[in-house]
Amino acid sequence: MKLTIFFGALLFSATPAFANDFVYMKCEANAVMLTKDLGSNQIVKREEDTDLMHFKIDSANSRIMESREGAWEDVKIVHGSVVVEKEKTADGVSSYWKVTMPVDPPGQIVMDALSRSDELSQSAKASGMCKEIDESVFEELLDQ
Repeated sequence: MKLTIFFGALLFSATPAFANDFVYMKCEANAVMLTKDLGSNQIVKREEDTDLMHFKIDSANSRIMESREGAWEDVKIVHGSVVVEKEKTADGVSSYWKVTMPVDPPGQIVMDALSRSDELSQSAKASGMCKEIDESVFEELLDQ
């Protein structure tokens, strides 16, 4: 399962300088995803994936945009770091996601996710590094 399935709806964009309170960043993260059969308590699938994400962060309004999504998402910004936590239950599947990444200065992004039904659980852990990019890089990706 691709990293974006777990985190695509969560992530956002940012800029290197705080012009207009925006920060633009690119983050590359490596993820390990495990699928476990809850009946046998055995891991039935292990996947690894790498994802490159581009964000625009609006620190003044506590929101973020990921270039592939193109929509703002409200987030918490705590001590210079973006924190996203989500819980959702639909069609018998409960899911939880948490993403943290420092904005000022950019640094390590950490993502955790867990989805569970009556039969299976899927967990993902990802980490990587973020660095500042120019606004033009983000805008070009957003237009694609």
